[in-house]
Amino acid sequence: MDHVSTLAHIRKKIRSCWPEWTALSFYAALVAFAIPYHEPWADEAQAWQLARSLSLGSLFKTYIRYEGSPGLWYFLLWGMNRAHIGYAGLHWICGGIAVGATALLVLKSPFPRYLKLSIPFTYFLLFQYAVVARSYVLVPPLLYLIALCWKKTPLVLALLLGLLANVALHATVIS
Repeated sequence: MDHVSTLAHIRKKIRSCWPEWTALSFYAALVAFAIPYHEPWADEAQAWQLARSLSLGSLFKTYIRYEGSPGLWYFLLWGMNRAHIGYAGLHWICGGIAVGATALLVLKSPFPRYLKLSIPFTYFLLFQYAVVARSYVLVPPLLYLIALCWKKTPLVLALLLGLLANVALHATVIS
């Protein structure tokens, strides 16, 4: 009997969240549609070329100081290159990060439904933080995770704030 009531509760929960799942699916479809049509910009390609061509030591000791992003982004790009992920794959990974962040926003945020279903379709969350492969693709997921951990685990919160500070200048100010 208990098993049946648990399944009924799960079905009820899924039915009550269908607008969130629909919005998330539509968001993922839009991002997936836009990625193949995005023409990479020079700063995206330069960051990728640096991470591809240099050793990690050389990248951090010499070249990052001339770039616009802190080291976390270049470390991730360097890791993707060593994992043999191609340049096109970078954009798909950024899209996947954006869809994951949107899932956190849509499914876990305390905002009213109309707000959490419309925020992902703004210019920045739909294009700049999803399709364009720049360091600030990491800002939304880190911010949402910080909000989820805010008064729960100080050590995880400190780690997330430290990561956020190493994404971009505006994220450092927020952190």
